[in-house]
Amino acid sequence: MTPRKFIVAACLTFSGCDSELGFFAGNALGDEITGTVTQVVDGDTIHVSVGSTKHVIRLSEIDTPERDQPWGRQASRALAHKLNKARITVRTTETDRYGRLVGKVLLGSRDINREMVLEGHAWVYRQYMRDRSLLEDERTARRLKVGLWGSDHPIEPWRWRRGTRASLAPTVQADNENITGPGPLIGGLTPEKILVQFGYRGAKGVSQDQIKGYKRVFGLLDLDRNKKLSVKEYVDDGRYMDRQARAGIFLASDANHDATVTEAEYIENRIITDEAKQIFHSMDADNDGRVRRQEMLKHGTINDANLADAVFTSLDTNANGELVIPEYLRVWGSWARH
Repeated sequence: MTPRKFIVAACLTFSGCDSELGFFAGNALGDEITGTVTQVVDGDTIHVSVGSTKHVIRLSEIDTPERDQPWGRQASRALAHKLNKARITVRTTETDRYGRLVGKVLLGSRDINREMVLEGHAWVYRQYMRDRSLLEDERTARRLKVGLWGSDHPIEPWRWRRGTRASLAPTVQADNENITGPGPLIGGLTPEKILVQFGYRGAKGVSQDQIKGYKRVFGLLDLDRNKKLSVKEYVDDGRYMDRQARAGIFLASDANHDATVTEAEYIENRIITDEAKQIFHSMDADNDGRVRRQEMLKHGTINDANLADAVFTSLDTNANGELVIPEYLRVWGSWARH
């Protein structure tokens, strides 16, 4: 076994470590590996299989909340929804003191490290930052108050690890004990197959008249007629819903994470969310704007009770036993774009 493979193999026993990172200075690997994600450990650590070799990957330049920290469970789930059984490429840069490979994770052309920052699931890890443009992405997430930035007092993971967790961990841990993030499959099925169970059709179920309607609305929002919606146009100066809702919609629509929404991105998001809402309302038996576990089970959209229960658990990201539309759409949208 080569020294590098020995280090990676040895680190499997430390995959759950949440101590402060400590990189080996000057140990830049500069390699690319391509493989399949077999496990999402938390918001910034994954297991990847390349043939018969298993690697533990630590996402570079970012730091997500710990699993016993506020927003830790949500960050883990966000990464799991992106990378369930995904075929990814990792541009490795270093090896940390636990033997984990550190690098940028690419899903096709998507920079997953950057997405976690933009969506409010991660801080830029200043101590190990190389790409300063990530700081602008973090500022955007803060301004939009998405993800962990919706809290009045978010705590940096590195501070939490140094002792802040002591006073808050019991409450958060009690909440986390009842919830486990989604595994590679949901009730044995991929997200795509779950959507089929719901009868989701996506673009196939949309008429040309609906497309024209979406284009017309986009044109009304595109005040400077540049065929793109900026954060200022849609979120800051928007008139519909509240600002937080507009920010969530903007981020969901911005598929390539360039801080603008094109007409195509807007239409795709409308197709996904409009049909998803129809399905939500069909399950909301008492029309109170909430879907509870028993409502989903009784609705019969998914006939297998165990599967319906697994799907509900994946959708119920705050684990309170009921779904509301923004919560439901965040997960649904990630499945529809998977």
